[in-house]
Amino acid sequence: MRPFVGVLISAVILGSVVVRAQERGEIAKELVGRWEGEFQKETRDRFDNHRVLMIGGVEKEGDAYVLERVRFGGQNVNATLTLENGKPVIQFQSVAGNPVKLALEGEELVGMIALRGVAGRSQEVRPMHLKKVKG
Repeated sequence: MRPFVGVLISAVILGSVVVRAQERGEIAKELVGRWEGEFQKETRDRFDNHRVLMIGGVEKEGDAYVLERVRFGGQNVNATLTLENGKPVIQFQSVAGNPVKLALEGEELVGMIALRGVAGRSQEVRPMHLKKVKG
């Protein structure tokens, strides 16, 4: 009976490793690539609201996911990836220091960018939507 228990334990461990690898593979497949879109813009804004997010890779280190080679607006950024209610959520700060939070909703990254106050205005949170254009 002991060999059966050993085989059963090995199968459970191997199965959980395979599931984690599949989970990482699915998340990488969904996120890696070029995303383009824009954030809601006020008509008086003078700057371009079009944004490009590039994600080069996704790795799993322990319980955490690590995003590799992430660029936003043409600049390298350090981004984190978490799962919230089973959905991938990416968070980072733009080079200008604006916090960005995006969640995968279907085939879009949906979330917000918090623009730092300019000329006496307080920080403004604006909706942002990005679509994957290249995988």
